[in-house]
Amino acid sequence: MHLSTRPSYLFQYQSWKSILWYSTSRLKWPLKSKEVMKTVESLHKHRDNISASLTIDHTAILMDNFERIEDNERMEILDWISKIKYGTHHNAVRDKRTTGTCEWLIQRETFRQWENGDSSVLMVLKGSPGAGKTYLTSHVIDHTQSRLRSATNKIEGFAYFYCNRNDDERRQPLSVFRSYTRQLAAVAGQPELVQKRLRSLWLESQIIADDLGMEPCKKHILSFIDLYDRTTIVLDALDECELRSRIELVEAIKQLLSQAKKPLRVFLSSRPAGDLFVNVPIIEIQATDNQNDIQKFVHGEIVKHPRWQYMSTELRENIETTILTQSQGMFQWAYLQISQILELQTQEAIRNRLGKLPKGLDEAYDDIYNEIALGDVSEKAIADRAFMWVACAIEPLREDQLLDAVRFDPEDVTHKTEKVSKAVLLNLCRNLLIFDGRRKVWRFSHLSVTEYFENHHWTLVEAHCNAAKVCLGLLVKPSVHSSAMEINVLTDREVFPIRILGGVDVEYEVTTFRYYYHRYLTQHIRRQEGQRPDARLSGLLVEFLGSPLRSSEFYIKWHDYAYLCLAIHGW
Repeated sequence: MHLSTRPSYLFQYQSWKSILWYSTSRLKWPLKSKEVMKTVESLHKHRDNISASLTIDHTAILMDNFERIEDNERMEILDWISKIKYGTHHNAVRDKRTTGTCEWLIQRETFRQWENGDSSVLMVLKGSPGAGKTYLTSHVIDHTQSRLRSATNKIEGFAYFYCNRNDDERRQPLSVFRSYTRQLAAVAGQPELVQKRLRSLWLESQIIADDLGMEPCKKHILSFIDLYDRTTIVLDALDECELRSRIELVEAIKQLLSQAKKPLRVFLSSRPAGDLFVNVPIIEIQATDNQNDIQKFVHGEIVKHPRWQYMSTELRENIETTILTQSQGMFQWAYLQISQILELQTQEAIRNRLGKLPKGLDEAYDDIYNEIALGDVSEKAIADRAFMWVACAIEPLREDQLLDAVRFDPEDVTHKTEKVSKAVLLNLCRNLLIFDGRRKVWRFSHLSVTEYFENHHWTLVEAHCNAAKVCLGLLVKPSVHSSAMEINVLTDREVFPIRILGGVDVEYEVTTFRYYYHRYLTQHIRRQEGQRPDARLSGLLVEFLGSPLRSSEFYIKWHDYAYLCLAIHGW
């Protein structure tokens, strides 16, 4: 019988049967619910066990690529890869970051997509000078480290680097990638482990006296990326590198992104960089983005001031509102203004200052430098020397190195001033120069300070020229900068005294200015190649070198000192 010819009562019967079955099943559900829930729980339990087993298996596979070695040997391997104190650099930035700031970046949808994505991707944080990019980057580093500490089901790689224009080593692509290699070579939370292939490479390098080059770095970084579940790499202040180095770094990072078999996320901060970043997710800092951060910073500075409790509420609010309104999103500008305002002694003086704040960073720097220029001539000379030395120093100057260096007039080192204290020099430089307490070195308060001086007062070549004249002047007139102390040379086996520099005993210590000008003399001179000759520098150079047939006594003594330093410290 065809379905269409079946009696209608059969359809009614089937319908009532279905309804009856459905109703009966619903009645039975409460009676069987406990059994069903037990089955569901059992399935969940097995799923978790299977997931844990897979994680353990993956961890075991990862651990097979690492080995546990003695502390001394492990540190020797890691230092061979890179000696850059990346942790110290991060802590120095984090310590100055106002609590509760920079959160807006982490909440931004673009950042969340970058952080949570499963594919390899590069994201760029772009902002104008003084907008607070380095503080934001430091918060990204803290946020990532916190997330990795709480992760239990994945093993991830993480590395970061802070570029710095005033530290030549921190502007080189090889330095960046060697630091990344060092950081990724160890598993987070298990610092005693080192990648096996690196240990064998280190042993081979000791035989042939070789260092880790750029290509081996990229090769090892790629192998590390492919071991971890995913990897995050952070690079701050790309714009503080030379253009050629910027291009090389970006190309190397793009190579990692294209060749990595596991997810790689790269976070990079920079000023606007032309067409280096085409089709790349970019977060650009607008003036409205960090207004709350600037307000918190200004409020925090006022609260820390010893006279804040005596200020009227109206004045405190006026300071915050005025600086916030005129900062245009520039942290550096806000820092300079609040520093100058809180140096004033009366509330009336503060109100007057609020009514004539400079517009932009250049005007702010002009105001400060004009104040320095209106002071004593000799004090201005000391400040100018400090600015030039910090700008051109081959490596950041330590406390006593700069305090010694600013004493000498480049045109005649015999004209030297009294030695000033750190506090006095900081006061003379009016917040343009600071002493980094963590790294124990002098630096500008911001990269834009260096650019201001180079654009408006002197060039970097002129700064190197003055440094070279001081170095040579002190070498040809050793009595000007001498010490009656003996040089204690530390070797692996003994301590023994050595006399150098024509009977003058000096302390062999890398923190002294004497050590600096012996070591970096040639690099300051080399910066003059292709430049207009400086008569004073040329005369000093001739006196220092001697004749083609016979080296001068000054050159011979410098050579002996340099040879000793090479033997002890590996110049």
